[in-house]
Amino acid sequence: MGDTISIEEADRMVLEHQGWAESIARSVARAWNMDWRLDGLDGAAMEALIFCTRRFDLNRGIPFRGYARKRIHEASTDAARKSRGW
Repeated sequence: MGDTISIEEADRMVLEHQGWAESIARSVARAWNMDWRLDGLDGAAMEALIFCTRRFDLNRGIPFRGYARKRIHEASTDAARKSRGW
């Protein structure tokens, strides 16, 4: 396993990428015709973002957004499914 980033760096990355993660959640909400905040997609996106910053490995040579986008999108989609009772 490589070197994960420090907690302080992870916290900084969360703040830096919060708007981007929220935009992914809004995109999923639009596709499902939902309210991204009322239906919990915002929380799911932030939880996934935090998870990704804690596990991100600089040594793998993958850009952070490339690493995190799929997980944030999937978490938002799962929240949409749960909100619809699927």
